[in-house]
Amino acid sequence: MLALLVALISSSSATALQCYSCVSSLPASTPIDAQHALKTILYSAYNLPPVSRSCADSEDTYFKTVSQTDCPPGDHCMKISVKEQGLIFVMRGCQSALYRNGVTITRVECNNNKSPSICRCSESLCNSSFSNRISYFVFVFLFVFNTLTFIVSLVNAI
Repeated sequence: MLALLVALISSSSATALQCYSCVSSLPASTPIDAQHALKTILYSAYNLPPVSRSCADSEDTYFKTVSQTDCPPGDHCMKISVKEQGLIFVMRGCQSALYRNGVTITRVECNNNKSPSICRCSESLCNSSFSNRISYFVFVFLFVFNTLTFIVSLVNAI
């Protein structure tokens, strides 16, 4: 009975990694030849997730409606973005699902201010926006640091 209870608790607390899974749509003004060329290049290296108009902008109200997918154990969420001449192209998903078999993953810096940017993370739905995530952790760190500094100064004043 105790073993069954432990198994139920551990299985309910172990949840699968979930990632946003989408690719941004191209602007309607993109020439057909350019669309076909891009698709040919992308299909040679990637398994493209579903197209979503909200994929490129995680601040968009409708972003939370973007498809989500469960990843296998040990996998990572990814966000691949390219910004060029006013065009923003974004692809999100599980690392194991995005890359085709035999494709070598190149190391590209995770920096939303550079293009291309390939970011990887290992928490559920963490591939929404990396810059906001980093600034949040910096804020929390600074808040805790300042609070501790204040407490130490109070203790020293006594």
